[in-house]
Amino acid sequence: RGGSIAQILAVELEGVTACWGFGAPTVGNRKFRRTYFVPTFLFRNDGDYIPFLPPWWWGYVRTTTLHQLNGHGHDMGEYLEETAKRAGYG
Repeated sequence: RGGSIAQILAVELEGVTACWGFGAPTVGNRKFRRTYFVPTFLFRNDGDYIPFLPPWWWGYVRTTTLHQLNGHGHDMGEYLEETAKRAGYG
């Protein structure tokens, strides 16, 4: 729930510069995505189905790309740091 609430609050609160979520369910519909301008980084682990809920056929769409963490030789801290640097943070 934390990742989905973070995305909603990123829209509602002033001064939010980025949003990070791990294993977060999909939050909104196409209208929400069109009004969502906060740089967001969503991650999931292998076998985690929660980021695919609720299903797309109910009208839910992701606000951004979902990054896969597979645990094969990735140090999560280094991976997140590299992702943040590519996005201009850090």
